[in-house]
Amino acid sequence: MVYNNMNKRLLKRIHSLEEQKKALEKEMKMDKKYFFTQDELQLLYETCISYGDNLSEMINSIPNEENNELSEIVKDSYNLAEKITKYMEG
Repeated sequence: MVYNNMNKRLLKRIHSLEEQKKALEKEMKMDKKYFFTQDELQLLYETCISYGDNLSEMINSIPNEENNELSEIVKDSYNLAEKITKYMEG
């Protein structure tokens, strides 16, 4: 019976440690920082601008005037490009 109680306590402790490990791993994933080179940032910027420009052209070629969702995507793309520019400028 003593042996059985020790096993139960050990299993509870192992389960607790596994839960703590999962929580730490999740926290570490959330805290990851990414560092980009100037060339990578420039590429991201150019991609955002190009994507926004191409999508704008597509919107203008569509006769339907209900392009609010697409317009928002274009705006988001340009806003991201602006954030990248500000980040690059320091």
